[in-house]
Amino acid sequence: MSMSMDSKLNAVVLGEALASDADDLIVPTQDFSTHAHVPSFDNYLELYKWSIEDPAGFWSNIASQFYWKQKWGQPVYSENLDIQKGRINIEWFKGGITNICYNCLDTNIAAGNAEKIAIYWEGNEPGVDATLTYQQLLHRVCQLANYLKDIGIRKGDAVLIYLPMLMELPIAMLACARIGAVHSVVFAGFSSESLSQRIMDCKPKVVITCNAVRRGPKTINLKDIVDMALAESAQGGTVVDVCLTYENDSALKKESTKWVEGRDTWWQDVVPKYPATCDVEWVDAEDPLFLLYTSGSTGKPKGVLHTTGGYMVYTATTFKYAFDYKPSDIYWCTADCGWITGHSYVTYGPLLNGASVVVFEGAPNYPNPGRCWDIVDKYEVSIFYTAPTLVRSLMREGDEARISYTVTLLIAVLKHLLLSAIGSGKFWKKKGGNFSQLIYFSGKASILLQFGIEEALEGTYSLLCILMESWGNLERNRSEARGMNADRILPNETTHDTSFKFAAMCVDSFNYSCEPLAKKAVKMHVTRYSRKSLRVLGSVGEPINPSAWRWFYNFVGDTRCPISDTWWQTETGGFMITPLPGAWPQKPGSATFPFFGVQPVIVDEKGVELEGACSGYLCIKSSWPGAFRTLYGDHERYETTYFSAFPGYYFSGDGCSRDKDGYHWLTGRVDDVINVSGHRIGTAEVESALVSHPQCAEAAVVGVEHEVKGQGIYAFVTLVEGVPYSDDLRKSLVLAVRNQIGAFAAPDKIHWAPGLPKTRSGKIMRRILRKIACKQLDELGDTSTLADPGVVGQLIALADS
Repeated sequence: MSMSMDSKLNAVVLGEALASDADDLIVPTQDFSTHAHVPSFDNYLELYKWSIEDPAGFWSNIASQFYWKQKWGQPVYSENLDIQKGRINIEWFKGGITNICYNCLDTNIAAGNAEKIAIYWEGNEPGVDATLTYQQLLHRVCQLANYLKDIGIRKGDAVLIYLPMLMELPIAMLACARIGAVHSVVFAGFSSESLSQRIMDCKPKVVITCNAVRRGPKTINLKDIVDMALAESAQGGTVVDVCLTYENDSALKKESTKWVEGRDTWWQDVVPKYPATCDVEWVDAEDPLFLLYTSGSTGKPKGVLHTTGGYMVYTATTFKYAFDYKPSDIYWCTADCGWITGHSYVTYGPLLNGASVVVFEGAPNYPNPGRCWDIVDKYEVSIFYTAPTLVRSLMREGDEARISYTVTLLIAVLKHLLLSAIGSGKFWKKKGGNFSQLIYFSGKASILLQFGIEEALEGTYSLLCILMESWGNLERNRSEARGMNADRILPNETTHDTSFKFAAMCVDSFNYSCEPLAKKAVKMHVTRYSRKSLRVLGSVGEPINPSAWRWFYNFVGDTRCPISDTWWQTETGGFMITPLPGAWPQKPGSATFPFFGVQPVIVDEKGVELEGACSGYLCIKSSWPGAFRTLYGDHERYETTYFSAFPGYYFSGDGCSRDKDGYHWLTGRVDDVINVSGHRIGTAEVESALVSHPQCAEAAVVGVEHEVKGQGIYAFVTLVEGVPYSDDLRKSLVLAVRNQIGAFAAPDKIHWAPGLPKTRSGKIMRRILRKIACKQLDELGDTSTLADPGVVGQLIALADS
């Protein structure tokens, strides 16, 4: 299928693939690669081969770098991933005695890092902040651990934590780990009903929360939610005797907080009174560390259980290599500890490496869209790890950024490609009339090498019109340009000297026309901040579409920061497929290659492994240390959900493509694959095509029943700020999908969306979108975890527009 002129134009200028993103390589700088932990692809292959051929030796070598009270026995690991051969079982380092809190704190202090900052805490309001050194963090952890022991918490007991991103959240996690208790962090945005479900499942002896939190301009009374949840769980037969409550006085004062005497205790009244030292509870590598519940659209939440030793080794190792972590780095992950990313890459992974971590309480766009970059500059953040949804929302906040990026990129195209094509004098024997024709003509040469003559003739001029119309400057720039006589600067000779002069004048003229845009760009929410400290960027949570990848790379990273586009899951504990910065070229939107010890395979519907370039179901062959061990209290569900579809493999539930170079491209959940007239279409693919449109800021696609095609494509589209809804724009969006994918993938319905229903971590709640698309409004379910629940009502109101 050939690409149309419009889609090719989008490819060059707006961030989508030229023919395929598989052909687009972003090469790391030599300086970065030279200093990277894994400096080359050959070095990676050497380590990867060792990890696959001798996993026991490879992981034992890494595990020996941690503190073990007693070394593990033999074998180093044991596994059965084939449900046909019996009970599914995974064990690593069994018999090894250790403690993850000790490895996070005590060992770093013993190594001389007592006064190194462990946590930079940034509050919701700018200017509200705090820090903890490793020594101070250990003291605070020990005080809470001693309190928990004093109220009867012992090894193996469950502690439920319902806290926002205060420093007390990682403190509570580490305190539990220190005494061998099993923590279960619930995102402090879940409703009382969802919270009570988790309480009744894990039966904690204590709930740790705070009275309230401010998220952006809103105050949320968390204690009220906990009170309702505890009442609901008590009715269900699970009574919690202690509710330890931290007073977050910036959100709510003590006297305004509802209280249950005999059950509720203020953190500040009791915890600081306990000693700042606490003996470690040494645990087996296979003893439980934490429960983390994942919720589906229906049914009981799944309590994913991770154990201590393998998880410790795996999260620390993936953090070190996937971010090329150095001791001088300042690291910031925007995720909440209520999700797995906050467990592995806010708390445990970074602290195990002795890192300095930014913990942010607030919203990334509060009080303005530049908050993230203000924090980056404030703490000199060098590694920034966030979600594609946040990247796209920041793109939307700064439509100036998209247009200015386009200008910058086209100038680069002119400078780079025009000069390379300039030597062929036959292109310059055409007579020009005015500035617009000059740009129109120079576009022919600039894009000629990519697409061929005819399509290139229309490319640049069409783009220029789009840009100028966006700012209302088209006619003014045309009239100003008409004063320039293109004939006098067209060369009569085909010598290189005159050709280069001509090229320079073309670029100067283009810069002249776009000067208003350049001035505007200076004030953008990204570029007005330095960001010079950034060294590595990261993406997590869902596949990042190529246009968002390029915006992240070009605008936020100034084309100098590799992007670790990581694929992994709550169940995997840590990264599974991820770039290693500096080791190989990246392809925008690709998670690239597997991490050490991970054997991804792509299978067809029958479970047959596919070789070479292919698409299918992503499975993992053989275990890895960070793998979850079971679903709490429901091992049968664990086996059925993850190991029954393709016996002998862990089934990720995701679709994946592998290109001719071996790069992996995640296409989203297989339940997000839409079968249209026999064509299996990944929703991520359609979303990427929609977002390539210059007036589309974000899109989410779901499948709906269709009487003819079986399933139809229903697209929720958020436009760039200030762009009005129109039927012409709707047609243009559909055309963008037709051009990039094909007519079979064209959306049946474009639903205008002022915003999309997202959790605070940025995950789009597609379950809710499906219900709206199918008009099953009485089945919307729990919307309490949304960052903005009001979005749901807006979407319903616009359903027929």
